[in-house]
Amino acid sequence: MKKSLVILLIILILIGTGIYYFFAVKIEYSKNKLVQENYNSGNYGEIYSYYFVQKPMIENRPIVGDESAPLTFTVITDFYSPTMKQFFDEKLSWLKEGYVDNGAAKIKFKYYITEEEYNEKKGRFIYGYVSYCYTKLGGKNQYDLIYDLLSVEKDNIEEIYAVTNKNGISKSLIQACMTQEPPKTLYEDMLETKSYRIVAPSTQISIEGEDSTPIYVGTSSQNINNTIRSKQIRIGI
Repeated sequence: MKKSLVILLIILILIGTGIYYFFAVKIEYSKNKLVQENYNSGNYGEIYSYYFVQKPMIENRPIVGDESAPLTFTVITDFYSPTMKQFFDEKLSWLKEGYVDNGAAKIKFKYYITEEEYNEKKGRFIYGYVSYCYTKLGGKNQYDLIYDLLSVEKDNIEEIYAVTNKNGISKSLIQACMTQEPPKTLYEDMLETKSYRIVAPSTQISIEGEDSTPIYVGTSSQNINNTIRSKQIRIGI
């Protein structure tokens, strides 16, 4: 009798969980363009990853460091943020020196892009597109490129080209690249900016995109090190 009740209880829990997730996804679909895109294309795994795990998309992003490194620092980059360069100086530089340069972690870059900027191909979209083209054309100094771009006069395209040239890729090559269809990654970043109200500057510390923990300008170095160590322990390091 008790065994039957336990089985019935498990069945009811499973049914209740299924109903909850059905309505949760339905509600999210009505207001979230990213879920709509993934649902209509049959990409249900991404719906699960985003809505239930809140995993940022990091595939095909510019990488700094060893691609096989166990930990990932996903840097949400806002080229208009007055504290973005401070974030590089105070947080990202020592993360790179302490974890990326020795192969313990890698950096992947994502971009804060508004829907208007994406649709009108202006503002932060341009910076993200330049960064994408730089990597596509074989640029090897992605970290320095983005850091240097944070110092240019806002939307000064000639200064932007000067930065790419300084870091090894000429203006003419970047211009030619930017006449092509924008990459899917910029569209994904725009949708995340719109749908999830991502905060930039920030970095998601994760195990290859899973179990992400955000850090911000004000996060203490001790807390960051503790977060990293907890994830290293999880993967047996």
